Amino acid sequence: MKINQLLKTLILIILVTTLQQCKERGGSGDDIFLIDLELKAYPLTQITLKEVKPDGFNPVDTTSTDEHGKTTLTIPGNKAAIYLIEVMEQRIVVLSVPGEEVRFESSEKDLKVVKTSGSIQNVHFQEYNAAYDFLRQTIDSLSVCLDRSKHHDDYIKTRDSVGQVYSDVFSQQQAITTAYLKQNPTSLGALIALNQRSGPRPLFNVTDNWNLMIEVDSNLMKAHPGNEHIEFLHQSLLSHMEKAQQEAAINERLKPGSEAPEIVMQGQNGEGFRLSELRGKVVLLHFWASWSPDYRKDMETLRYLGQVYAPWGFDMVSISFDNKRYQWLEAVKFDFMQWTQLCDLLYPSSPLQKLYAIGKELPVYYLIDRDGTLAGRYSNAREVQDALKTMKWEVRQ
Repeated sequence: MKINQLLKTLILIILVTTLQQCKERGGSGDDIFLIDLELKAYPLTQITLKEVKPDGFNPVDTTSTDEHGKTTLTIPGNKAAIYLIEVMEQRIVVLSVPGEEVRFESSEKDLKVVKTSGSIQNVHFQEYNAAYDFLRQTIDSLSVCLDRSKHHDDYIKTRDSVGQVYSDVFSQQQAITTAYLKQNPTSLGALIALNQRSGPRPLFNVTDNWNLMIEVDSNLMKAHPGNEHIEFLHQSLLSHMEKAQQEAAINERLKPGSEAPEIVMQGQNGEGFRLSELRGKVVLLHFWASWSPDYRKDMETLRYLGQVYAPWGFDMVSISFDNKRYQWLEAVKFDFMQWTQLCDLLYPSSPLQKLYAIGKELPVYYLIDRDGTLAGRYSNAREVQDALKTMKWEVRQ
């Protein structure tokens, strides 16, 4: 009896000790992620661990490798996150997965490619990152080649050849990244992959790759509710969707055949102006600003249009986005703009910007037909002149 009791006690002690060791190693503790490093080129070197945040980096821990370049880092917490291991000027991206362990090994100074084992998410990410980095180096080589040939006689030919190779490499980068996203739909590495760049060019954008972005967002939102990185992506996509809906509504409101939005304001001499009072005439709305480098290019054509079409029931209204009265009036005087001139001096917060969807590119023109409906939007006076030629005119006495 005593022997059996002793055996039971010993077994219990062994079990408790084993479980404790597992917990310390992160093998069974659901709130622990363990990182084993063996960086042979960095013995007795300081290692810094930083958590990646949407707006920067948060230092978490600092330790040093032993004489063999070995050390261990432990990340507590029950949520997946993204970390950086910094070794001098080198970095290793780490995807923390609570309850798992990852091991990084390298005998090289360059840590862009490291042998990874353990956590399957980190294995897949490092494999993808190595393949992408190889293509990134190809892009860098193309840039160097193009730069060196810019003063050569065959530059145009070289440029076209480099452009074709770049296009092929860009397609490869998109292909391997899309494959990674499909194979790792719940990994935080998908966030990094989705924001990759090919040289200065984003690999994906919301206009051309909307469906892919929505798919990634949906998968990650389900897998990691409340994660700040995923919330940041989600809110960005929601903002884009809202903006797209607003632009669609504006385009619908300002499409040809729609009634021109009313404009009521004072002219340069304090006289009252109401756009609807010009109904019965063809009206050109000219949005411009004296600070725009392109505004003067159209002045000669505008003066010509005013002289030629005025007898046919044509009127022009220039609306400036200047915010200094003297600058506006000096430009009007200098360029002999002897037609209706308006300016609310409220730029960059003028309500007319939203009313007529005027962005930063000026000038912008709208033609309004005799019945007060929009006939078209144009970016220069030559386009306006071509449009006027297609309209039916009757001489007014």
